[in-house]
Amino acid sequence: MIRNLVRGIVTLVGAVLGYATATGILLIPYLDDLSFTKGLPFTIGLFAVTILLFALIFFLLSSSIYKLLIKTNKIIEKNLSGMSVTEILFGAVGAIIFLVITFFLTMPIANAWPGFGGLVTVLLNIAAAMLGANIALKKKEEILNFFSGLRVKGHTPKEKTEKQVMVGTPKVLDTSVIIDGRIYDICKTGFVEGKLIIPFYVLEELRHIADSSDSLKRNRGRRGLDILNKIQNELDIEVEIWEKDYKDIQEVDSKLLKLATEIKGQVVTNDYNLNKV
Repeated sequence: MIRNLVRGIVTLVGAVLGYATATGILLIPYLDDLSFTKGLPFTIGLFAVTILLFALIFFLLSSSIYKLLIKTNKIIEKNLSGMSVTEILFGAVGAIIFLVITFFLTMPIANAWPGFGGLVTVLLNIAAAMLGANIALKKKEEILNFFSGLRVKGHTPKEKTEKQVMVGTPKVLDTSVIIDGRIYDICKTGFVEGKLIIPFYVLEELRHIADSSDSLKRNRGRRGLDILNKIQNELDIEVEIWEKDYKDIQEVDSKLLKLATEIKGQVVTNDYNLNKV
């Protein structure tokens, strides 16, 4: 069904191009000097031949065009599946901003050369959209930090003091509870007392998961990093990155237990085995 629809659309596009080509041929000034070009039969014949010829050419090319569209769709789908919603939104906003700028910059070109200029304008707009999306994705963290900085500047000294003074048992977060994401909602209610401790080896584990070749793991890792970013920037709760390592201990779970014992804190986890320990 879709294949036939694409074929029909491509053939129709070919017919329209044939009509435009015939119109352009009739506008050639030297054509009036030829005797056989005068009269309605030549005009009708020219339109019929060019429309049929272009429609036939595009019909023959429609199968290749359909395969190219399917292949392109799979590539786009594969790339989007490895991206978070935040990245997709950033890419879309970047593309729109660059499209608007390019539209106004390329208007003189389109007006100067209605035919060729229009094609150049379309190509420049496509390139600008791709460039804008790429820049927005690469600079995502810097943009978020910039707006977070503006928000923090708007806080009063009282709010900053309230965020720094935390009374209660420190909570050591492991990788599973960060990826789960519900820790953000719990902290938002003010239910959690004490500051949150994020060991650097947990961060490393999150980064490793976020860089995984497996799309499911990669999305989970990126979700965990986004949750941490939201906790640090949006909530009035103290978050400390713990730099100390226990080189004599290999397993991350054992390191977390050792850390919690030293600081007299509690491990927050979704891991069944670690929870039993």
